[in-house]
Amino acid sequence: MTIHHIINDYNLALGGAQRLAIDLHKGGLDAGLSSKLFGLSKDPNYTIEGASSLQYKSPYKLIVFVKLWGYFKKEVKTDDVIHVHLFPAIFIVSVLHIFKLIPKCKLILTEHSTSNNRRGKWWGKIIDHITYSSYSKIIAISEGTANSYIGSYPFLSKKVQIINNGGHLFFKNPVTRIPSAKVIIMSVGRLHPSKNYETAINALVLIKDLDFEYWIAGVGELEEELKDQVEHLGLQNKVKFLGYVSDIPSLLKKGDIFLIPSQWEGFGLAAVEAMNASLPCVISNVPGLGDLINKDGEDAFLVAPSDEQIIAERLKQLVENKNIRHEMGKIAFARSLNFGVDTMIKDYIKLYKEVYDE
Repeated sequence: MTIHHIINDYNLALGGAQRLAIDLHKGGLDAGLSSKLFGLSKDPNYTIEGASSLQYKSPYKLIVFVKLWGYFKKEVKTDDVIHVHLFPAIFIVSVLHIFKLIPKCKLILTEHSTSNNRRGKWWGKIIDHITYSSYSKIIAISEGTANSYIGSYPFLSKKVQIINNGGHLFFKNPVTRIPSAKVIIMSVGRLHPSKNYETAINALVLIKDLDFEYWIAGVGELEEELKDQVEHLGLQNKVKFLGYVSDIPSLLKKGDIFLIPSQWEGFGLAAVEAMNASLPCVISNVPGLGDLINKDGEDAFLVAPSDEQIIAERLKQLVENKNIRHEMGKIAFARSLNFGVDTMIKDYIKLYKEVYDE
């Protein structure tokens, strides 16, 4: 049995789905499984054992259908497990399956988000019905993701299984920070509308007289728009755009507060890693992300993602009180230990074997 991870791309700068696919691929290899990782668009500038990809700018090109068909004919054998991530990869594999252009395989997919642009649209429901019906298992990365998915597609509820996403727990012990005059608030995530940085920056205006800086680590299509917003609001000396940061542990050790203002999230890898770094967090209370928190005000502050005032108030509390930061950070560290990547990998490997034996 070989596990084939099919995904639009495996560029770590683009999101948590890419990281999950790479973690599962590498974890499978470490566990002695045969595993391959295949991207439908241009690969990043790093080498991963057993990984390959097409060299197209977009996975939506018609030629991608043909090339993926070729990959299946050459690399995939009957009863292999095909694990697919993200749209359009899940749609393309589904179409190949429907027209019996691929070997008789076990098809599973991971649903990475509580929302997509197709839900709620008549044409989207048709596409999703075609797509999801081809898969024997649909894995949700959190309870919130599962509930959202089943709410939209109740006829597929029996196929849905939850395997909580897992973060890289870089720190085995709580991180001790030396207080400094300037408090560093930080966020990590691509510059995309779902991350809601516009609201976060507006909230900072309400506390701009406090001594802090806000660091944003990530790249994306909203970079210039957000920089223009910062300049318009006169926050150039407060907000720093760091671009893509590869050394996340070192970055997190430099922070004092972590902010995740997302409008939606499937899980919240960045939150787990920040909590593991003993950072007090201000987190959107949305399905998938809010599920990480045991009690509001203890292991993190939960906020409505659209409420600039409450975001500002919670940040103000943390900026002004290092004792609250310290105590919340300690509890956050303990909570993070429930969401390690090793547990996730073991759960997926168990699933692969169950699917293979069916």
